[in-house]
Amino acid sequence: MFFDGDGTLWDFDAVMVGDSLAHDVEAAQRAGWRGIWLNRRGAVNESHTEPDAEISTLAELPNLIAGLADGTC
Repeated sequence: MFFDGDGTLWDFDAVMVGDSLAHDVEAAQRAGWRGIWLNRRGAVNESHTEPDAEISTLAELPNLIAGLADGTC
């Protein structure tokens, strides 16, 4: 949540897209954001971190964001 100059409260969702489960996805989730794993190499997730979504290319991101916004993802 953010306040603008006149004190209006803005509430919105935020996402973090990154290729590191620990540094990007987990950190985003700890901040209350959704963490999207950019898994270009098709690696197997052997960590304790569970991303909110996984994509293999940035070209997939617009459809994913649309799906998150309308609740289909």
